[in-house]
Amino acid sequence: METAANGSSLITVLVTFLILLIPTAILNAIIARRKGKSRALYGWISVIPFVGFYLLFFLISLPDKELIDKIDKLLAKG
Repeated sequence: METAANGSSLITVLVTFLILLIPTAILNAIIARRKGKSRALYGWISVIPFVGFYLLFFLISLPDKELIDKIDKLLAKG
């Protein structure tokens, strides 16, 4: 009887991780594209448990690629 309870708790943990990891991976891929980084790389790395959340904060802290391009264009003119 205990193995059934342990098996169901394992399934619950796996489903919980999937519910949290998949949206985090998608969000990181979207943000990585705006930051000029590889969507596939950051999306797959985000699937690693607990890494995706830290990676999300890292990606948010980076400046946007569009902003960097505009600054470079302004500096090249002046």
